[in-house]
Amino acid sequence: IGGELVATTPFHIPTKEATSKIAWDFDLRQFLEYSVCHAALQVGDYESLCLARSICSEGITLRANCPEIWYRYSNVLEMLGDEVGAENARSASVSLGFGEGASAVSL
Repeated sequence: IGGELVATTPFHIPTKEATSKIAWDFDLRQFLEYSVCHAALQVGDYESLCLARSICSEGITLRANCPEIWYRYSNVLEMLGDEVGAENARSASVSLGFGEGASAVSL
């Protein structure tokens, strides 16, 4: 079959070779993490902020050198009232290079 669509099935399932030419490399985990944390920060509900904190903690465990996650984590901790933890996370974000790019990102 080698990258072609099979016309004998009622629906067409492209093979990996066919989709690799047209698909984007998109990490859905990062998008969902950002969305949940953003929503929790907008709502300000304690349970939502606790969920966002656990999601950010997991993200930091998986990608410890990502300044955006550290910054997002600092915002969540600040909303939960943990000023010391928020300042430490913000410092980690800055030390990893947050804010040094050409475009400003609001997290």
